[in-house]
Amino acid sequence: MERTGRRLAAAVTALAAGLLAAAPAQAGDDSHEDVIIYINSQPRGWEQPNPDDPCRVLIELSAPVAEEWSVLVTTIDGTAVAPGDYLAIAERVAVPAGGRSVAVPIELVADRLVEPPEWFTVEISEPSFGRIGNDRVEIMIEDGAPPGS
Repeated sequence: MERTGRRLAAAVTALAAGLLAAAPAQAGDDSHEDVIIYINSQPRGWEQPNPDDPCRVLIELSAPVAEEWSVLVTTIDGTAVAPGDYLAIAERVAVPAGGRSVAVPIELVADRLVEPPEWFTVEISEPSFGRIGNDRVEIMIEDGAPPGS
């Protein structure tokens, strides 16, 4: 148990420093217990999105693996409510063997109402292996178009 804790601490430290090893873990080895799945996102989206920069969340592994991996991605209403403000998702997202990340687009709805910023949550669960580091992010929806568009 202590050895696993030290390996986990080393993996987290390496992730923070951006120094993760590039060699994928092999199927059947015990390294999958050390693989951590993270969810990240841009902090906000716009009702009239820039087509070059859509609203999306990024789901990443702490280390590459030699087999396909997947995770369940679900949206949860906050002050922004589906389907009036965004299109809800509840789907398993898969990444091919060797892949470290996947960007999941979230479609925002331009409701043409003048309103204060609204938010909703994107959550990940049920990983095919490994464990989840941070399991959710909040997405802020701003009225109008992004600056400079």
